[in-house]
Amino acid sequence: KTRKQGYQKWGGLIGMKTDEGVKMYPFSGEFQVAAQSFVVSPTKMNVLWILADLPLKENAIGNPIDVSVPGVSKDKIRVSCSNGVIKKVGGSWEVFPKKSGTAKITVSAEVQGIYRTMGTIDFRVKRPYKPLPRLMLSKSGKLSKLKISSNKLKLVAEMDQFEFDIKNTVVSFSMIATYKGEIITKEGDRGNKITDAMKEVMGNLPVGSRINFVNIISKGPAGKKSNIGTLSIVLN
Repeated sequence: KTRKQGYQKWGGLIGMKTDEGVKMYPFSGEFQVAAQSFVVSPTKMNVLWILADLPLKENAIGNPIDVSVPGVSKDKIRVSCSNGVIKKVGGSWEVFPKKSGTAKITVSAEVQGIYRTMGTIDFRVKRPYKPLPRLMLSKSGKLSKLKISSNKLKLVAEMDQFEFDIKNTVVSFSMIATYKGEIITKEGDRGNKITDAMKEVMGNLPVGSRINFVNIISKGPAGKKSNIGTLSIVLN
């Protein structure tokens, strides 16, 4: 039974009876252990996400892929991409696509001392969808007036049910509200916190008033900024 992958050595002694007695002949050999593998390729799910722009920065997020070739150890496998960069990370690889469209992942392996192409698989390449804005301390689109003074009151950008844990940060926004028939607009400071001027307006509004946060700008992990829309909140 094998216990680990890679090249393994074995050997022993052969005893042969002769007129002069038993003579011992040493022998040795080498064999390779590869993990049992199979491939499942549901075409509609073959997607690579553009999570970092090139050239790569430190702590850039890539798409992890696992590649195996039956009978070949992973140190004898090479992987390339037609649309982006691939980095070897431990026993796996990470793909950093360059642009939307398609990417061909080509696998080659060393067989009898020569690298041979084992095959190519196509992946769709997409940019992540925009995150959704949310106001901390609010629930179901409503905010209690008792929470207006909290330091935790801020806007966040969340990506629900996405395969990667991507951090998006709200960097700017504005607030619009109507008070006694007058439209009041307050510009936020750089960042995602509700300013004191905004809190003052919110505190003067009656229960049931609607507040709109507009021009919400979010910055993704690649440093790209995008407008993620508006958020409407009702005071209760």
